[in-house]
Amino acid sequence: MKEINLRATGHSKDKALTPSERDRLRTELKHEKLRIVFILGAYAGLRCREIAQTRFSWIEWQEIEGKKILVLNIPTEARDIRNKYKLFRPKTKVGRTTYIFDNELANEVYFYYKHNIDGLVVSESYIRREVRKHFNTMLGRSLDYEDKHLAVSTHALRSTAQNYFKFELGHADEFIQLCFGWKDLRTIQNHYRTMNRASGESYLKQVLRKE
Repeated sequence: MKEINLRATGHSKDKALTPSERDRLRTELKHEKLRIVFILGAYAGLRCREIAQTRFSWIEWQEIEGKKILVLNIPTEARDIRNKYKLFRPKTKVGRTTYIFDNELANEVYFYYKHNIDGLVVSESYIRREVRKHFNTMLGRSLDYEDKHLAVSTHALRSTAQNYFKFELGHADEFIQLCFGWKDLRTIQNHYRTMNRASGESYLKQVLRKE
């Protein structure tokens, strides 16, 4: 059955990648830095500013229940990567920990930062611009002004990760809240309450295929 892709206008949650779109980018995206942006956004749920600031010292391997998992520790405060006179503080002003559970992608991120300890060293505007240009082109989503509600954004990648944590990994809302750095559960509950038909049917089909 062909994947239904009727996207609503407005919120980034309505622009989140479907599982097949995410898998396509995972396979076809070759640009090294944009692959890191993709993984940190669509699998770990980082915000654009956090992606721009991620560095090797924030990353560690942990063994949980006998399995190695890549951990990303976002601090309450750090020196800005590109301007040491500025401070980076997360949007919610609290540190948090999130994870990359896919071992192949975790290794890709780890080895990139091991060889680039200061991270991507690009601006937030660069990340937003390149995501919009490359990701939408690869997925065939329109970049016309009239169709801008269809366009993938860095925040849409974060919404993709939220769906991934919930519907594919099966994590509880409270755990997702901690990983994504929200003050309370209302944000995550609103996401699922307003999830559009394209995303909802995509995940329903995925579940049915596994039965």
